[in-house]
Amino acid sequence: MQIEKVMSLLEVLSSWLEDNINMDSEIIFDNDEDNTNSEILYPAVEKANAVLRKMASLSSDSVHAIRQRLQL
Repeated sequence: MQIEKVMSLLEVLSSWLEDNINMDSEIIFDNDEDNTNSEILYPAVEKANAVLRKMASLSSDSVHAIRQRLQL
């Protein structure tokens, strides 16, 4: 999957999570013990998209080196 497509999908997820937060949604994504909700997930999705934006701005050689280091 192309990085631009992943970024686009993360934007959709981010918007959905933001809507959940604004509507005081009680959706829990994991279990009653950890209580991972939209408010907890939203910053992680935003940071993931920021990392991808940065990677998209790098040269292909730099991206390849990063992918090798991350073993992707």
